[in-house]
Amino acid sequence: MRTRTGYVYRDQKTGNWYARVCYRQNNGKRTSAKRSAPSRAAAKKALKQLLGTFNNGGRKALEAEKATFNELCDYYAETPEEFLR
Repeated sequence: MRTRTGYVYRDQKTGNWYARVCYRQNNGKRTSAKRSAPSRAAAKKALKQLLGTFNNGGRKALEAEKATFNELCDYYAETPEEFLR
């Protein structure tokens, strides 16, 4: 499997720094996780955190961060009780 790296960039319009990691969803569609930061150093730190989250939990970990309350309720209702404790 390819090593995931991600990148840091500065938005020309706003001047904000961003850390970005691209990955593929289950259906094959490319998507990305992006975090904003006030400086380049902070963006590099955010990139390390994003890569750590992705390497430890995969795309499910990144997608869980943006789950809505209704999605969490559905997950809880579908998960057997023995796994919730």
